[in-house]
Amino acid sequence: MNVDADNGAPAAVGGEYRNGWVETEVRTLGTYAVMVDTIAPSITPLSIENNVLTESSRIRFTIRDNLSGIDKIVGLLDGKWALFDYDSKTSRITHVFDKDRFDFGKRHTIQLKVSDYRNNESIYEASFWK
Repeated sequence: MNVDADNGAPAAVGGEYRNGWVETEVRTLGTYAVMVDTIAPSITPLSIENNVLTESSRIRFTIRDNLSGIDKIVGLLDGKWALFDYDSKTSRITHVFDKDRFDFGKRHTIQLKVSDYRNNESIYEASFWK
């Protein structure tokens, strides 16, 4: 981790543990620290509240990881893969419902798996009526 000199905030620079040492390549001089990421990313629903869909045309989540960063996002609607757009500036992912690929007027399930670069994984599951 590169440690910001002004506020002490860590920023991941990667690295691997080999033969008792942590090895990485850095491009700038500065203060560095060794940290281990053992905390899974967080998933906060923005469009589901008490199993009720609060937006009519899309479903949104905020996803965050404090150290190594978001690596993989896999969303399933009714057990089928669904495309989610990721906006890294706002830490939000969005799926827009498509009338041609999504059956309306019934209960649906969603499963969202988010993992970071150290393979810590969070899973969010819910059902909703749409």
